[in-house]
Amino acid sequence: MTSQTQMLGEEAPLSSSVRYSEKVFVPLMLLAGPIVLSMLLQMANSFVETMMASRSGMQMLGIISVGTLIEALPTAFVSGLVYAVVPAVSRMKGVGATASIMPFLCQAIVVSVGISLVFGALIVVFSESAMIISGVTPDLADGVRTYLYFVPLFILGNVLFLLGRNFAEAFSYPLLVTASVLAGLGVKTLVIYAIVLGHFGFPQMGVVGFALSSVAYYSTINVILLVFSLWQHEIRLIWKTPVGLEDCSARKLLFFTKSGLPVAFNFVSDLFILSIMGVSISSLGVQSIGAHSLAFNILGIALVGTGGMAMAASILIARSSGSMDSRGLIAMAAKCLIVSLLLMLMPALLLGFYPEPILQLYDPDAALLPLARQLAQLLPWLLMILTTTTVAAFLLRGLDDGVAVMLIYLVVSWLVWLPFGYVLAFTDILVPRMGAAGWWYAYLLSQCFLAIVLCARLSWVLRRIDNRVPETVVVNVV
Repeated sequence: MTSQTQMLGEEAPLSSSVRYSEKVFVPLMLLAGPIVLSMLLQMANSFVETMMASRSGMQMLGIISVGTLIEALPTAFVSGLVYAVVPAVSRMKGVGATASIMPFLCQAIVVSVGISLVFGALIVVFSESAMIISGVTPDLADGVRTYLYFVPLFILGNVLFLLGRNFAEAFSYPLLVTASVLAGLGVKTLVIYAIVLGHFGFPQMGVVGFALSSVAYYSTINVILLVFSLWQHEIRLIWKTPVGLEDCSARKLLFFTKSGLPVAFNFVSDLFILSIMGVSISSLGVQSIGAHSLAFNILGIALVGTGGMAMAASILIARSSGSMDSRGLIAMAAKCLIVSLLLMLMPALLLGFYPEPILQLYDPDAALLPLARQLAQLLPWLLMILTTTTVAAFLLRGLDDGVAVMLIYLVVSWLVWLPFGYVLAFTDILVPRMGAAGWWYAYLLSQCFLAIVLCARLSWVLRRIDNRVPETVVVNVV
């Protein structure tokens, strides 16, 4: 082992930083493309599970739906927590501080696995209370109870997948994640056909079969990611970095937890408000529920590209933050945002000019079409505004400004979106009550405000960055 000194604060030549920032499109696409594909495959996982459950009867579909709903909150929290791996590992890799990656990864594993096990245990212990809160009917109770016994394995498998995924994407291997998710989806489908539907000579195992299919899905993905990390030379060297007990001390574990909490709180907060929005709309009748679900599903699919762009942008900005001056980073951030908006322009135009064919793909009931058309008019605007807010937020997280992003999201969500949604939907204070559409107009209003604040914050943070003050760290080189 030898050591060398890495200057984190040494200013890169301006010409170099500007040249690099001009080459944003290709690295952004190489990262974002596979990330988007893996996100689509994860959506396909939910689709396959729902489709197969419906083929097993409405009771099975209800059991899986309720179990997934109960699982959603802890999964959202842990997903936000482990996101801290992406910008941190990208930043360490960008400045050459590879010796710090393995200790950090060990902290991430200890914290995320520990919290996952706690959440899983709480769900099992309080399964009866969770079913009461979720409104489980007596005919579904036994099936949901059985499904919940497997939830700790789902949460653990998911958190290990997220750690592996974030680590691989930070090292610029997003295509590996796509391939592993595709393999996991194939294995899950085969398991469902075998032990749920009873093909290939296997007995039908019902709810247990569905649970085991999810275990097989995560196990397949995690084994592929682990084998690749042990085979790939660059990552294998990371594994060989010595890790001491002090690297997983309570202080450092707490520090990692604090770095991931802002994103975790954002995810949980959004989930809460979306739940409030869904419950309030459900009180308006079947037509409102159907139109809201249809519009929300279309928007979710369209936003997959936005999510991939945002993740890729955060990796690029984090990797370059230690070696670029503020002008180079400003140029990179601006171009990441512009490229993302241009790429989202096509689906936005499709939603704007051809909403009817898209709505008809869902074969909607004629009674809910008027409201669905009204909501569809907002989707192009929402897609472009949400692209702006999401990319700006992830760029800020890549620059280690996650706490500010959390506070901005919390203030806008709870003080703008939630109150305005209620006022527009159920009261005549501002305009005649709008029903379900009121929530969507409030959502658009809050996102416009959020875009302005986040872009202003991003500009302020970028202009404050100055790499002229050197900061010395020792980097161990194998």
